[in-house]
Amino acid sequence: MVRRVFVEKKESASGKAGALLEELKSYLDIPGLTGLRRAVRYDVEGISAEQYAQAKKTVFAEPPLDVLFEESWPCPADGFMLIREYLPGQFDQRADSAVQCLALLGEGSGEEIRVSCADCYCFLGTLEEKEKSRLKTWLINPVDSREASAQKRETLKEDYPEAEEVPVLEGFTEMGEEELKRLYSSFSFAMTFGDFMHINRYFKEEEHRDPTETEL
Repeated sequence: MVRRVFVEKKESASGKAGALLEELKSYLDIPGLTGLRRAVRYDVEGISAEQYAQAKKTVFAEPPLDVLFEESWPCPADGFMLIREYLPGQFDQRADSAVQCLALLGEGSGEEIRVSCADCYCFLGTLEEKEKSRLKTWLINPVDSREASAQKRETLKEDYPEAEEVPVLEGFTEMGEEELKRLYSSFSFAMTFGDFMHINRYFKEEEHRDPTETEL
């Protein structure tokens, strides 16, 4: 069972949201943007009802500073909701810390506990589509994050496909200089062609085999 909570700072402690609002209004020049709310979304799986009850006021939220919402977060119908999460494979410090804390609330090592985090933004005001696009571009770095779905997953368990076998560059060690130049040009190597020639000699004289694409 996947449980979902949203944690939003109380107005008296929402300094980061206010600072981000001023930053966006200043740098993006969006006059219709009048307000901003932000929350952290936690999806959690693999904990008991007792652990969940304790976690709501100890792991996910600090009652004096935070407001906790279960399953949904109230963004007005005329607001613009944007949800950002890390790309699969990126390390999420908040999720990792939450898993460790949740494990302390129950028995076992916590290996079956899974947590997924996302940043939720609710933009208030009158926004055009191009302005919404600029907000997305400003807040989401495609190198490490992506726009997340509002739909809750049935399970947080990842089912990764089996990796394909890495191709071997057959005949690499027997290539002449012209063939090597053509191969070198077909890849976006950071090395020089001289380095490439050195690698060719190394595999031919030391390894006595052709390299894989990954090795190159």
